[in-house]
Amino acid sequence: MCFDRRDIPWLQLSRAACYRGVGMERKIFWACFTVLGLAADLFLPFWWAVGATLPIILFSWWVAYRSGWF
Repeated sequence: MCFDRRDIPWLQLSRAACYRGVGMERKIFWACFTVLGLAADLFLPFWWAVGATLPIILFSWWVAYRSGWF
């Protein structure tokens, strides 16, 4: 059976809300990663900053996707 999504307004709304949430999470991840990465680059020696990259990635992912803060 074929139907048009415009016939079901709540379906269209839920998909739009879902896509908006994914985009916002991605922006929060990259913003958090950029700020923490720049701070590590400025305040830590080179190899410490390189070593801090993985924890920064994990923390940024947790903030954006798992913590529920945003």
